[in-house]
Amino acid sequence: MIFFGVIMMIGAIHNMQYYYFEDNSIIVRSLFGIIVKLELNKVKAYIETLPTYSSWVVCLDETWICIYDVSISDNYLYRFKHGCSNKRKYKRIQIVFTEKNINKIKQYIQISPRNVFGHCF
Repeated sequence: MIFFGVIMMIGAIHNMQYYYFEDNSIIVRSLFGIIVKLELNKVKAYIETLPTYSSWVVCLDETWICIYDVSISDNYLYRFKHGCSNKRKYKRIQIVFTEKNINKIKQYIQISPRNVFGHCF
């Protein structure tokens, strides 16, 4: 039981992510280190509504600020398909949609709306 608790604690700490701007870059990190770092002059940002919470009964959509490296921004395969999915593997960042976050990001990046039709599986 203690092992399960330790694993849950590590997962919770890893999911506590924050972003900041530094040296012409936007960086997302957790307590374990940098998850994604993108150069501000090489990104596109969108407001997207994506399926985020799901169970066998219900699927709830949330609105996110999605920031993509220009090399993948128009490629559907690399777009976010659901919420809560920042990973080191891809050059993209997802930030919770709030007025505070919108205002902060707009100081550095132009944000556009984009229709995304995701599905919960």
